[in-house]
Amino acid sequence: MINLTIKSEKIFIILLITLSMLLRIAVMITIGNFKNPEMYEHGYIARNLNQGYGYTMHWPYPPFSLEKINIQNSPPKFEGAFIPPVDPYIIYLTFQVFGDNGTAYAILMILNSIFSTIGVFLVYLIIKYISNIKAARIGALFGAIFVPNIFGITTFSGSALYQTTALAFIFLLLISLNKQKSYLFMLTGLTGGFLTLQRSEFLVIGLGMIIISLFIKNSNKNKFLIPSTSSKNIVIVFISFLIIATPWVVRNTMLFNHFTTIVSHPWHEFWRGNNNLSSGGDYNIYGEKKWINHKRYPIVVARMDSLPFNQNFEVAVDSILKDEALTYIKNNPVRTLITWAKRFLFVWTIDIYTPRTRHPINVLFVMLSVIPCFIGLNSLYKSNKMNRNYNSLIVFLSFMTFYTLLFTVVNLIARYQIYLLTVCQPLTGIGLYEILKKFKILKNEN
Repeated sequence: MINLTIKSEKIFIILLITLSMLLRIAVMITIGNFKNPEMYEHGYIARNLNQGYGYTMHWPYPPFSLEKINIQNSPPKFEGAFIPPVDPYIIYLTFQVFGDNGTAYAILMILNSIFSTIGVFLVYLIIKYISNIKAARIGALFGAIFVPNIFGITTFSGSALYQTTALAFIFLLLISLNKQKSYLFMLTGLTGGFLTLQRSEFLVIGLGMIIISLFIKNSNKNKFLIPSTSSKNIVIVFISFLIIATPWVVRNTMLFNHFTTIVSHPWHEFWRGNNNLSSGGDYNIYGEKKWINHKRYPIVVARMDSLPFNQNFEVAVDSILKDEALTYIKNNPVRTLITWAKRFLFVWTIDIYTPRTRHPINVLFVMLSVIPCFIGLNSLYKSNKMNRNYNSLIVFLSFMTFYTLLFTVVNLIARYQIYLLTVCQPLTGIGLYEILKKFKILKNEN
């Protein structure tokens, strides 16, 4: 039997943080690219900021048109909103201090390691708050050794920070709903707004989670659509959320003279998951990355080439991709539903079309996450039903539902699944605790 008795909680937390950081630093040293790492759109924008071109980048597609080729070989002229601003500005500020070099890349990976470790600690706090300290220790240890997350610290997509911010949002929302303190609702809103500037879809998902949580009345009758929170606190959480997210929305709308939320290409991800080469996984039916190219999508490239290059180029491209995706769905409804069904399954299992997701280590950790996660969700439901307080169940269930539906209808990549599984690690920890008790591996302690 496993005895989880630790005399000092502080000792456990110190050991947990040390283990988490050491594993991440070891991976950084072993596989981190300190010479010329791929930073994708985040790095493109950060480098343009660093070189004085502003928040700009060329739309990443290979043109046929000589005019567009020449444009892409020149510095960008127009500010854009291709991705949310937090991560590009973190990279930019790092470049400003250390230069665009190996030192900066190492600092960014160390920051990722710190953000990821804070996330592990938040998993511990959340489980301890909604379950018990033994489950918290198990869940946090699993989070510390969750290999897909550890490898993510060597990338520059901002995943370590937005995973941790999402966990912080959930923790604060849970505490706010239970304690009903105005300052906690303010912190919840501010955190949700900050996450929206890292993940654009959270503008809808975060507000949706808040609305659902606020309108669940925990009582004997458990009536729905009756505010369980005072009007004052409802106003505070929404204003706090919007006060962070709205300035970027206003900036983008003024920039394009067209209502634009957090990013200028929301339909791009939808198109990637809904075109004649979509497989349901991250790779297309030919085993290739689903990105616009000459060979597979010549009509789309030609349509993009036909657009005038001006301030509205980004939103005009998005309109083309919206039209392409919706036309495909209209003309292929059965195939679309089959693709969505496969992607729905892949969200909580394995994307069979993508080599890296089929790697045995990834498969192992996904299965170790998913099965206990649903056991933990069931355990949470039982405890919430017993206490007639469904706050924790509703918060996690709404997060899981919103993101499952989103990833079902758009494009699914490994990073999205890791995000979902990482934020659901409190449920995984509870589930692992229940499994260990069931098989009498965990010693019962008073």
